[in-house]
Amino acid sequence: EVKKTFGGKLRLIIVGAAALNPEVAKDFKTFGIPTYIGYGLTECAPLVIGNNDHIMLPDSVGVPLPGVEAKIHDPDDNGVGEIWVKGPMVMKGYYKDEAATKAVLTEDGWFKTGDMGTVDENNCYRIVGRCKNVIVTKNGKNIYPEEIENYVMRVPYVSEVIVKAEKNDIGQETALCAEVFLNKE
Repeated sequence: EVKKTFGGKLRLIIVGAAALNPEVAKDFKTFGIPTYIGYGLTECAPLVIGNNDHIMLPDSVGVPLPGVEAKIHDPDDNGVGEIWVKGPMVMKGYYKDEAATKAVLTEDGWFKTGDMGTVDENNCYRIVGRCKNVIVTKNGKNIYPEEIENYVMRVPYVSEVIVKAEKNDIGQETALCAEVFLNKE
């Protein structure tokens, strides 16, 4: 019935650009429609990590593609760090912007993606958020708003949510705030 709704010829779904709720991937698999989740960036022409016929995890963006090196740079105690990639698909630099290029490319060719993630013992990567979005509380705890937003979005009557830090008078991030937009239907 689900395949029929999509025209009857849907064989698979490839997901990128934004995080997919793992339950959605599981549901499509139940309907007989495999969902391949991938990770990439414009600067890397574009796919660098992805699920495949052998590795199809609903909560992971998969493993590095052939020819791609990937690593978690400077992981914390939980294994979370910035995802760096290297390979022939990485851009040479931003057009006429040397400063921006130096900010994202190391001298030995690693591209700093700006995304935070983890890698497990099977070389499967998981994205937890963006470096720029990490909220560091006064006690030094790192909070990834995307994780909380994904959790809140499981509530059926929530249509959108934005999690952000509340700051005290001296700019320290001391509390979390969530703006929740309800689905009025």
